[in-house]
Amino acid sequence: KRDQYTVGDRIQAAVVGAGGVDAVPAFKGYWQLPTRGVDGRCSESNPILFRRAVVSSNKCIRETTNIASSCALRGFDAGKYTSDLLIVKTQKKIVERLTPVSTYTKIIPGVVKKLNADGSYTEIANLVVNGTGVLPETIYNTTTSTCQNALLKAHYHVTYTPPTSGTGSGTIASITVDAVLMDIAGAGAKVIEQEFLVDFI
Repeated sequence: KRDQYTVGDRIQAAVVGAGGVDAVPAFKGYWQLPTRGVDGRCSESNPILFRRAVVSSNKCIRETTNIASSCALRGFDAGKYTSDLLIVKTQKKIVERLTPVSTYTKIIPGVVKKLNADGSYTEIANLVVNGTGVLPETIYNTTTSTCQNALLKAHYHVTYTPPTSGTGSGTIASITVDAVLMDIAGAGAKVIEQEFLVDFI
C-alpha cells in the first residue's frame, strides 16, 4: 500500500465539517491552484501537484457583480485558500475523518502584507503564535462599504520530507503562505487580478 506522495500526485485537501468531527473534501478533494482560464478568469480546476512548482507568473482575473455578497465567499476570501484548509500529509485513499489530526497539516501564515490605497505595503505582524495562526478574516464592513482583507496574492511554500523507505517521493511536513491582502471599497461590481504560486522545499 502506497503511503507517500510521488512526484506529480494531486495533493489532497479537506475542511472541517459540521460539528467539527468529520473532514469534508475541499475543492472536490484536491488542493487547487487557481489559474487563468481561456477567458482570463480564475479557474479552480487545476490541482497542486506534489513537487511540481509554479513559481512564474500565474495571474488570473477575479470578478463579481456584487462585492458586498461575494466578499466572504470563495474567490475573495483569503481563508478559503489558506487557514480553512487541511492538507493531507501522506497519500490516502479517501478523506472522511479529522482523526487522527496528525494526518493533516494546516497552512500557516508566512509574510503577510496589506496593499494600501497609495500602492505601498504594510506587513501584518504577530499572526503566528506557538507555531500556528490564521490570516486576518475577510469580511464586508457595511459601515464603510468595504470588503476588508480580500486575497490578492498567495505564494505557498511546501516543506516535504523525503521517503525513508518504501515507494514514494515524500510526505508533506509543513506549509506556509506568503500573502498579500487588500481592501476593496464599494458595493457593486468589482474586478481584481490575483496571483497564486507554489514551491516545494
